[in-house]
Amino acid sequence: MRLIIDDAPQDFSLECFLKRIGYIDKAHDSTIPLKIFKVFLDEKSHTPEEITEKISVSKPTVYRHIKKLTDTGLLKTYRKKYKVYYQLNGNLSQAWEMALLKIIHTLDYYSYVLERMKVGAENE
Repeated sequence: MRLIIDDAPQDFSLECFLKRIGYIDKAHDSTIPLKIFKVFLDEKSHTPEEITEKISVSKPTVYRHIKKLTDTGLLKTYRKKYKVYYQLNGNLSQAWEMALLKIIHTLDYYSYVLERMKVGAENE
């Protein structure tokens, strides 16, 4: 028997990752974004309709989150006849590396701004 608490560390790590790359807004509940993203962890392709059925969320909500995931580069799109499919673009380790690069860039820029402020204060 598997306890529900076993998923807590994985969910926490996944939530932190999704916040770092800008998919999850820190001010809002992350339950639905996590559910939607976890559908893609099987590395198969899915239609928005399939996701709607799997996690019982409205189509507009699914489409909004799919757009955000596509914009972050985590999902790719392809068409098969009249249906649009979405799947992970690469793997999570590649996405994590990109997120880390964004964080490093942000910290470097922050250091640069602080240094410029320090120089400006010394020149006054």
